[in-house]
Amino acid sequence: MLYKCIIIDDEPLARELLEGYVQQVPFLQLEQVFPSAIEASLTIHSQTIDLIFLDIEMPRLSGLDFLRNLKQPPAIIFTTAYAEYALNAFNLNVVDYLLKPIEFNRFFQAVNKVIKSVPQTITPPEPHQATLETTKEDEAYFFIKTDQKIVKVLTQDILFIEGLQKYVKIHLPNEILISLTSLSHLLEKLPSDSFTRIHRSYIINIAHIDSIQGNTITIQKHHLPLSQGNRSAFYDLIASKRLDG
Repeated sequence: MLYKCIIIDDEPLARELLEGYVQQVPFLQLEQVFPSAIEASLTIHSQTIDLIFLDIEMPRLSGLDFLRNLKQPPAIIFTTAYAEYALNAFNLNVVDYLLKPIEFNRFFQAVNKVIKSVPQTITPPEPHQATLETTKEDEAYFFIKTDQKIVKVLTQDILFIEGLQKYVKIHLPNEILISLTSLSHLLEKLPSDSFTRIHRSYIINIAHIDSIQGNTITIQKHHLPLSQGNRSAFYDLIASKRLDG
């Protein structure tokens, strides 16, 4: 599921920074960027927005006053240089409060709170958001729901799968698919002679491993951790593919 968001901030550099951050998060879709809350009002009332990155100190209409005037506000993440507004902000039931200058790790932490608060702030996804269609006779591909459509995924193309709270990211050579399902559910459906769990957050396709060094597995440019609890099963699978004894 993609979360449609807008940015409202009167500072050009702040808008540019947030826009760059949003583009790095695959489950966010930036709809528009506004230099004032007044200019954003029409968009808020004419289309569905899931998340607003909202500055507080702005001319003519502050972010706090703008939010108070919304009858059914979407998820709100305040972005401001002023810590003194924090209490007022959280009294308005915002998702998070980011102090400028904003670092990406703090930004990403905030947007993940939006995922966790889906039942309260965003229209819940349809049941069975992720739908797998595989059989023991045919495990070469499966179908999965992502971004309001069902797509076919060839298992041989999967580099690795990353689990993040309520959704997974399926890393392919040229794209990343996001779906609301779990790593455990996917692992049950994938061929066990090619896919294995190396960490509570990762399933990998061993056909795409470039190297293994210590507790680090490299797949293309990605360096993935091998946990102690998954080490034995991983090396058993690797041993079955080795030719050097």
